[in-house]
Amino acid sequence: MRQRAARAADLLRTRVDVERQAQNQRLLESMDHRADLALRLQRTVEGLSVVAISYYGVGLALYLLGPVAEMITERIDGTAGWLTFVPSRRNPALVADFAARLASHLNLPLLNLVTKTQDRQPQKLMHNSATQHANVWGAFEIVGTPPRTRGILFDDIIDSRWTVTVIGSALRLAGSGPVVPVGLASAAGLE
Repeated sequence: MRQRAARAADLLRTRVDVERQAQNQRLLESMDHRADLALRLQRTVEGLSVVAISYYGVGLALYLLGPVAEMITERIDGTAGWLTFVPSRRNPALVADFAARLASHLNLPLLNLVTKTQDRQPQKLMHNSATQHANVWGAFEIVGTPPRTRGILFDDIIDSRWTVTVIGSALRLAGSGPVVPVGLASAAGLE
């Protein structure tokens, strides 16, 4: 009788343990499902945030298109014959699109003359002019032959001026006429 009672208690304990484990399993599955939903929601919000920021960034850039074109026209007296741009791996479509719109606004052909051959640290992370120059040297390549007329080299943000200097020099060595650098913004001295 004692063995039967012990066996019955063991069976009851086992059944309670199995039921508790099943309950814990359902709870974990529910938590896992909620975590998946939260992750999906977070990704959706992040994606929408990127879209919203890009939308407003493009809107701001397009708002600047007219004033930038006017500044270029005033400063170089309409003597430019072409426009190229510094390619960006962080915002490739944004920079290329703005350059294309700027070239169209100025009635200039957009020439894709510059390629980035190596990823480097951002210029703003370099500590002095020598390291900024070394950071840019060899990171870009001129493709094709630039026209012998005066051209515009567009960059979105000019950090150290070494990028436009090195690329402008390479364009001149490849046969272009004078190169006028133009940027949307200058980050030099901003820290």
